[in-house]
Amino acid sequence: MDAFDTSYRSHQVDLVHVGQTIRDNLWEGGEFPIEIRKTIASGGTNDLFYLKKPVVLHAPKNERLATRLRVDQTLENLTNRCGG
Repeated sequence: MDAFDTSYRSHQVDLVHVGQTIRDNLWEGGEFPIEIRKTIASGGTNDLFYLKKPVVLHAPKNERLATRLRVDQTLENLTNRCGG
């Protein structure tokens, strides 16, 4: 199961629609009941919005370490949330 699989897309999913895309992909996979799907999708969306602010803050200043640390933390959160 890969709720973030975008191999069939010709465009990038914006942050607002990430949760819906995750829920849809989890539903198609049929592996989780609806409440679990909602929890995973909501948490994933929250993680990405949590990432956005520091990236917007640090990237223009070329503060790569701060950005990299937040990206790594977000990836770890998403992996843990999705059972990876």
